Amino acid sequence: MRRKPPLAVRFLYVVLFLAVGGSVLMGIALWADPIKRCEERGGTFHIAGRWCEEAPETP
Repeated sequence: MRRKPPLAVRFLYVVLFLAVGGSVLMGIALWADPIKRCEERGGTFHIAGRWCEEAPETP
């Protein structure tokens, strides 16, 4: 029968999992860069609601 790894080792696995997962998520967020994409389309990015307001059409 297998023994459980010590608590410190399990804690280390959790910390590594969260660090790697967080790094991947931050990498995706920086690569996608919604603020820059919104500004390229001429809109205004609202950080509080995380949405892009399109620029009004001018005739």
